[in-house]
Amino acid sequence: MKSIKKTFAVVLLAIAIISFLMSCELRRLSEEEYYGKLAGLGITPQTTFGVVYATTALWAKSVTAGTDISRFNSVAVDSSGNVYAAGGIKTVREVILTDRGLASRGLIQAIM
Repeated sequence: MKSIKKTFAVVLLAIAIISFLMSCELRRLSEEEYYGKLAGLGITPQTTFGVVYATTALWAKSVTAGTDISRFNSVAVDSSGNVYAAGGIKTVREVILTDRGLASRGLIQAIM
């Protein structure tokens, strides 16, 4: 009986996640930050940019400096509520990380 309940709970969770992802607003990203309800990657037909959104839409950060694909591979939150994202930027320019965002001027850059 516990096995059936556990399987049912996993199926319900999967349905909830799929429903959430289908309701997310995916939009074309520019070098500006956008606020929304997506947690993960923002994908457009033209290119892919890594984006982390708070599910409460209080803040958002995007990686849009590259001339090619920029993405997060992993996102974690520590016990103090700090958010850490790891990923990379593929570009022909070097990337400069600042407190105001990214400036790009190099090849493949790691983000953490």
